[in-house]
Amino acid sequence: MALQGLLTKSCPPEGGGFRPGNLKIKNITILNIVFESGGGLVIETIIIIDSGIENIYPNVVGGINISIDGDKIIFTDDYIDNFGHGTAIYHLINDNCKDIQFFIIKIFDESFTTDQRLLLSALTYVYDNINCKFIVISSGTIICNNIKLISNVIDNLFYHKNVYVISAFDNNAALSFPASHDKVIGIDSSERVTPIENYYITKGSPINILSTKRTHRLRWLNNQKIIQSGNSFLTAEYASKLINSYIKSKITDKEALLESIIFKNNVLSIENKEYKKLKRSLSSNLIIDKEKKLKAIAFPFSKEIQVLAANENLLKVDIINYCDIKQSGKVGLTINNLLDFCENEKRIKDIYAIDWEDDFDAIILGHCNLLKSLSNTDWFKIIIELAVKNDKYVYSFDPFEIKYEKFFAPPTINNFRGETFGKLWQINVPVLGIFGTSSQQGKFSLQLQLRKKFLEVGYNISQISTEPSGCLLGIEYTCPIGYNASINLMEDEMAMFFNDVMHDCALNDPDIIIVGCQSGTIPHNRFHSSQLTFKQYEFLIGTMPDAVLLLVNPFDEISYIKRTISFIESSIDCSVVSCVVSPIKTKFPVSFNSCDELSGKIGKSVYLFDDIENIFSSVINFFGG
Repeated sequence: MALQGLLTKSCPPEGGGFRPGNLKIKNITILNIVFESGGGLVIETIIIIDSGIENIYPNVVGGINISIDGDKIIFTDDYIDNFGHGTAIYHLINDNCKDIQFFIIKIFDESFTTDQRLLLSALTYVYDNINCKFIVISSGTIICNNIKLISNVIDNLFYHKNVYVISAFDNNAALSFPASHDKVIGIDSSERVTPIENYYITKGSPINILSTKRTHRLRWLNNQKIIQSGNSFLTAEYASKLINSYIKSKITDKEALLESIIFKNNVLSIENKEYKKLKRSLSSNLIIDKEKKLKAIAFPFSKEIQVLAANENLLKVDIINYCDIKQSGKVGLTINNLLDFCENEKRIKDIYAIDWEDDFDAIILGHCNLLKSLSNTDWFKIIIELAVKNDKYVYSFDPFEIKYEKFFAPPTINNFRGETFGKLWQINVPVLGIFGTSSQQGKFSLQLQLRKKFLEVGYNISQISTEPSGCLLGIEYTCPIGYNASINLMEDEMAMFFNDVMHDCALNDPDIIIVGCQSGTIPHNRFHSSQLTFKQYEFLIGTMPDAVLLLVNPFDEISYIKRTISFIESSIDCSVVSCVVSPIKTKFPVSFNSCDELSGKIGKSVYLFDDIENIFSSVINFFGG
């Protein structure tokens, strides 16, 4: 089900780009064009998608203008350039290449902004009607509403017609599309590349050619000569190199074509091993069986396991027993007796009473450090030995690596520089963030209740779990950053890492992405470094939610709640939609006696934790549903 009314993000096309559009394409005129020279030798045809061309030069064999009128896509033969950019691109390529001809597609007019549907129409038109080898697009967008449709056309051009698409990256340092598409040759510039190095061919990055920044002397409209810099003109320059290399060798492989223009052995290879390890581990989680739910026991009954007990209907495994040790004081009690907000009536068993030859497949092994101090026993070691002896799967919350083929734990990520040279993905999917004023408030439980609600209504969601149990609940990415975390990154590495994970979530074309942070959002005080919240800030920057639900405690000072809201809303472009009162009971004196009282003091709607219908409605209403 599409998220009806859910607004997509948009941003002004700084430095040129395609504006988002939502209209349907109608009334497309089709022309059939196949170019051959008089001698029968096929001349390489170069498609330039830009602002047109000033004059019809001898090797310009045709062109079209694509525009929008209301809800219609209009094709005409008026592709004369009124702006100058397309004319400059033509001359840069034509002056450096021989034996080529051009077909011009005009989608810009008097400014370097247009509708994304025109790019989609232009690429589709080329695929359906023109035999060519290169398409040059000296523009792009950092926010793309039609990414799947455009990607499908680019894939078809590449696989079915062996067409090279060459595109410029955004001048303002963001990752842009279609340059970032893996079948497109994306061209970018950086001040880190010196004039002596000139340019690098990069491997393992969406940026395929990374050039030094430089200016170009351009032929503009009315024989005007101008000097200007930008990735648009670098794209035309390197397109010329690639075209000449292809004409000489007829290379039909993208990587081989790039290697053919290597300069001074300048090659940058990026091996993003840590992140690939994360993806491999998630996809190879052995205890998640799509055919049936494996039976599992869970030990110990820690707060992470408690969340599973309260949300069994979302689990991808069947937990038949919850266990602990007698020293914990929990053995023999029912779960709903321990957890006021939970209806689970299962009784917690003594781990010593478990028969490891019984009919269960796996053990979910929570954090064991506290148990070790209570009982002076290395429970992790004991459980692993029992699991190996009895051929049981193990899902560990602690990020250990052991040589047992049925063992799974979230992988440890100790460094991440990414593959984009610092460029960040812009996420064109609504993002909901769950943040809090302290630890142990039920933030993850709230995420799961919202996940359940979105799925019940029929929305397509993607989610990032910062708790180690995410995989067990069907969440796409499990990236623990809380207690005994496996994601151990600092500063910009953390932000870049989560930006990359968010991009992968967005590629699934969800209606909404849900993310949730750990602990508090801003420090209560500055008495100890452990009280600082750098990691939470880095997570906020990396995930960039549009809307935030803030969990608060009844004992939180009103000024602290206000400061937290102000911090979130001023750090990024987002809104704290509502506050949710944590269900965790404490003996501290309360700062407010009702949701209405707190709402009046902070200017935000406030709901009790179990009022999921109104919490859900506040999110949908914010996004325009």
